[in-house]
Amino acid sequence: MSQNDLYEGLLPADQDEICIIGQLEKITFHNPTNHYTVARLRAENTGALITVVGHFPKAQAGETVKLTGHWKTHVRFGEQFNADLFEVVLPQTIEGIRQYLGSGMIKGIGPKTVSRIVDRFGKETLTIIEKHPQKLTLIKGVGYKTAQQIADGWRDQHRIRTVTGFLQDYHLPAAYCAKLISLYGDETIDILEKAPFRIVLDWPKNGFKIADTIAIARGLPKEDRDRAKACLIHQATRDTDNGHTLSEKNHLIKRCRTDFNISKETLLDALIEACDEGHLYTDANVLPGGNEAIYIKPLHRAETGIIYKLQALLSLPVAAFDAGTPWVAEKIVTRLAISLSGEQREALEAILNHRVAILTGG
Repeated sequence: MSQNDLYEGLLPADQDEICIIGQLEKITFHNPTNHYTVARLRAENTGALITVVGHFPKAQAGETVKLTGHWKTHVRFGEQFNADLFEVVLPQTIEGIRQYLGSGMIKGIGPKTVSRIVDRFGKETLTIIEKHPQKLTLIKGVGYKTAQQIADGWRDQHRIRTVTGFLQDYHLPAAYCAKLISLYGDETIDILEKAPFRIVLDWPKNGFKIADTIAIARGLPKEDRDRAKACLIHQATRDTDNGHTLSEKNHLIKRCRTDFNISKETLLDALIEACDEGHLYTDANVLPGGNEAIYIKPLHRAETGIIYKLQALLSLPVAAFDAGTPWVAEKIVTRLAISLSGEQREALEAILNHRVAILTGG
């Protein structure tokens, strides 16, 4: 079957994307850390069995899913459907609900229990489990503990998907989902909506991108003080990732203005606030030309600690040592089977006659 045949009957998404609805027949590969999944899917309208790849949280064989994405040709594995968006299509019929719950995806529900629950609640079964789990105790053999176990299983199964759907609404990668849930658990969406820039401190690498995307989409002004403060922390953290222990204030402000369209005045006020809150630290005595140094506070604390330790080491006397002493050369030859050159003896003597020494290669 050709790709053109596979397109037949697929739902249009937009000019660049297509949408496929079908049943997952087999999970070929699943990474529980980032939910990257390779699966075989039976397209609903064509019956074609195709390979789909993407970030599918808690994907289970037997589920009906709606995928939006693009066709791509893999060098080794051939044509694959790369899904950017993933959504589980919950069953609408009583028999579909019975099969869905009977697949074993929710711990605490065996086949007999499933039958009794569906027989009692019919098409409202999934709503009861999600919103009114206490009503499950009306079923014979289901006590409060079992009802809670069923509700927890459902919540665990769909919590990740709820967060994934939230991220997808803002065109953010589903791969971020697992990390966010590990940070915030059941509060993830509430934090993303009400205090998104908190993520900048908890996840420095990707936090600002996530927070800023959500905040701007929800109408937050670009001059918001929390946004400016988070931007400064984000850019300073990027500098540390590039091997720098500090940022130049003028350069830092300029990058925030250019990259994120925040005024200098707002950034200067935000910098003072970030320092007052202990996130950043400024030092006017480090860089030449009156340009202040901006530190991530823990890095400044670490550098200060190194200074104190060096001062303590240098305050202690050291006994003079002659690296040219014959017994030293003899020990080196015995242990290392080498004879030191004159330059190497000078380096060894410098190290042994000082509390602190810097040895560089080359």
